[in-house]
Formats: sequence, C-alpha cells, structure tokens
Amino acid sequence: MDSLKALILGLSLALFALIALAPPGMLLLNLFSFSPESSTWKWLLEKGVGVLTLDSLNMALVATVTGLVLGLPLGLALGSREKVIFSGLIFFLPLAVPPYLTATCWMGLLGRGGVLPHLAHEWLGMDARSSWLGGTIGAGVILGFSYFPVLAYMVISGIRGLDSHFEEAAMFALSEGSILRKITIPLLFPQIATGLLLIFLLALTNYAVPSLLGLRTFTVKIYTYFSVFQDIGGAVVLSLPLLVICFVSVLVLHRIMNGRVFFSLQMGQARGSILRLLHTRWFKILAYGPAFLVTCTPILFLIFETGSLFNLKIAIGQAGGSILTSFLLAFFASFLIAIFAFLLGYTLER
Repeated sequence: MDSLKALILGLSLALFALIALAPPGMLLLNLFSFSPESSTWKWLLEKGVGVLTLDSLNMALVATVTGLVLGLPLGLALGSREKVIFSGLIFFLPLAVPPYLTATCWMGLLGRGGVLPHLAHEWLGMDARSSWLGGTIGAGVILGFSYFPVLAYMVISGIRGLDSHFEEAAMFALSEGSILRKITIPLLFPQIATGLLLIFLLALTNYAVPSLLGLRTFTVKIYTYFSVFQDIGGAVVLSLPLLVICFVSVLVLHRIMNGRVFFSLQMGQARGSILRLLHTRWFKILAYGPAFLVTCTPILFLIFETGSLFNLKIAIGQAGGSILTSFLLAFFASFLIAIFAFLLGYTLER
C-alpha cells in the first residue's frame, strides 16, 4: 500500500512539475538573455511596477467584492433549496459568456455612447454617461458580474454539506440573523475564501476586459510585449510581479485555511442549513434580484443586437462546429484537471 501511495505521489508530482512548473520555468530561462540595461527593466523599476500593480490589484479587488456581494446571498438562497437544477443552470450562464462579450454589452448599455445614456438624454435631457465604467472600477465590476457564480456554487456545495446541529444548538440563545453571521457563514468560510481567491485570480489574470477598456494592467502590458514588440524577455520581466502576487495570494489563503476543512465525516449527517431566514421573501429578493438582472441583461442585449431570433439562429448554426469544439476541449480539460488534482491532493493529505 505504501509503495502504491509513493507511486501515485511520484506520478502526481511529475505531472505537476510538467504542467505547472515547466512553462514558467521556460519563461524564466529567457531572463538570462535579458539585458538589465533595457528600457523595459528601467521603466519597470522607475514607475512601471507601481502603476501596473495598483491598477491590476484595484481591478481584481473590485471584482472580488462584486463577486462577494452577488455570489454569497445567491449561494445561501440556492443552497437552502431542495432542488436547484433549473435556477442553477440560469445563474451558470455568466460563466458561459466570455467576459469580453459581457463588457461589450455593459458598455453598450451604460457606456458613453450606450443605449440608456442616449435615452436619458433624449427623454429627460440629462447626461447619464458613466465615466467610471471605463476605468479599473468598471472593469472590476464587469469581471465580478462574470465570475460571481464561482463563489455561489462554492457556497451551495458548502451549505448542502452543513451539519445543522450547530444552528439548532444556537437557536436557544441567538436570533436567526445572529446565527447566520456567527455560525453559518463561519462554517462556510473555507468555501467562501476559496471562491473569493478564484475570483481574485481570474480577474487579476484577465486580459480581454482591461484591453477592451484601454487599461494599464499586467496582462495588457505583457501581451503587448509578446505580440507587438516581440520582446519575450521584457514580457517575462513584466510577468514576475504578477507571479509574485498570485503566489502570495495562495500562501495567504493557505495560512488562513490552516486547520480548517470543507466538511468533516465526524460531524454527523449533513442536512444543510435550517434557517427560515433564508426562505423569507425579502432574502430571496435580495439574493435573486441583482443576480438575475446581472445574468439576463447581457444575454438579452446580445439577442437584441443580433436584430432578430432568426439572425441569432443563423449565427449559432454557422458557429456550431466551433461551439462543439470548445465544449469538448473544456470537458476534457476539466476532467483531466479533476483527476490530477484528486490524485495530488489525496496522496499529499493521506
């Protein structure tokens, strides 16, 4: 048994080195041919790091907060229901729509030349153009609109595996609101923290949205050096602070999660949360309303922009092969990642 465990661990570590460590390792080799006297290095040391770091972190943090505001109530509301198949599929749609299209839709609705500002000017004579939408805050909000289902589904999985005995015991001394704040949400902390970290990293490494809005972030600058200037060494130098930020973020999460578990087989039968607060009308409106608006608005705008459902049908028919290929690649990639992550995590923790 020990030999089998050692074999699985060795294979997992070898795959991890090949998949996760080899690509950045090859990039770092380019540093040996990179001149410290280059303009990229001087610009980075003088003012580039501060500018790119502030803009990138600001965008990622705004996306994380937006994902928290939308995803946590939605996850609590959906997780407390017995069946979430249909509603779960609806709120999965933001992950299926590329963030680039989501940004295009919101800019078309609320941007300087958008539909709503134009209507407000025509009907009310007021200037309702959203200048903030084109900055890092707007980019972060748009990315939060795209990635909030990540946190929602993490919370759903956590609340469905929750041992309600903790909540039952607290009902003798606390109100349901206090139980939610002091018992339920702390028990869901591993899922919430992991979901927020994923949103933060996805937003931090996103290229499409900041590029569309013309922002100065690490990903935009790195892509510029790779594709426009053909300067691989400069792109590698620019990627180093981004790698450090991602690595530190994972270390912080690991530090916070030290000793915490997603669930425990010793806690008894998982029955989910029993709080009636999660089933009240006002909580459902608070949870479903903003999430439904954020989910459906870009999709309806895309359908409206196609001109008719017939044009949409033609577009889907012409892109059928590409859509199928994308689904197959995503399926096989997620399948392989799940197997690899399970083997690595199981052998390390057992």
